[in-house]
Amino acid sequence: MNKILIDTMHILALLTSKDESYVKLSQALDDEKITGVISVTTLAELLIFLGNDIYKKKVNELLSLNLEIIDTDRTIAIRAGELHMTYKLPLGDAL
Repeated sequence: MNKILIDTMHILALLTSKDESYVKLSQALDDEKITGVISVTTLAELLIFLGNDIYKKKVNELLSLNLEIIDTDRTIAIRAGELHMTYKLPLGDAL
């Protein structure tokens, strides 16, 4: 099965948009044609973007998607810092 890294803005759109491309992505996740990969940072960012009330309504929908959620550890934190310094990526994206 193919794995794809999904940025927070795309997860947000999956949960809130009716755009055909996001419907297709959601269906591919549901059908387990692909596995989405997100970091725990994405969960925090979604809470910020959606607000507490909407986040609580959407969290079960999010967790029902075929997603692999990667915890941040020391190795990932160091690599994220390197990516941030080298490519000027926002730290949230580097994580």
